[in-house]
Amino acid sequence: MSTNSSKIKRVLEDISNKNGKRDNNNLFFTAEVKKVDDETCDVEIAGTEYTGIHLAAVSDGNKNNLIIKPKVGSVVLICDKTGGDMAWMNVIAFSEIESVTMKIDEIVINEGKNDGMVIIQKLTDKVNELVDWCKGHTHLLQTSSVSVEGAMGTYVNTAPINVPKPLSPPKKFNKADYENEKIKH
Repeated sequence: MSTNSSKIKRVLEDISNKNGKRDNNNLFFTAEVKKVDDETCDVEIAGTEYTGIHLAAVSDGNKNNLIIKPKVGSVVLICDKTGGDMAWMNVIAFSEIESVTMKIDEIVINEGKNDGMVIIQKLTDKVNELVDWCKGHTHLLQTSSVSVEGAMGTYVNTAPINVPKPLSPPKKFNKADYENEKIKH
């Protein structure tokens, strides 16, 4: 057993025992992840498979929670809250993580100094409205005189002049060009 493992074992024993007496019913096991569902996983501990191991403190589809999903085949630390009955177990540490899902009303990152996150589809729609407007935009110069320096003197247009739309209009924006699909909100 490595030094780190020895330290972890002592900490876990201290959590479970107080002055030689059992202070709570928590037992800890390492396990291999066999299957992962929405809020639970199945693991193998010492050759026995256990199902329905909770990935959150409460597995009830609650609106606000944090679900950390381990990778299948990875090792997790399980806390058995029933003192060995294996009736209520939670994953409390992970060797490899597949995904993290937070269901909460508000997330503040970096103290919120960068304001809110962009809703990518709304940004794309707004930019494309501008692109559409630019594609058909023309200018109409009314009848007037324009003073020009040099040999020409004053130029007078006797009828309105239509400045045509761009020959090469801008292309539509596609959110796939700038969206990071690994971070969703």
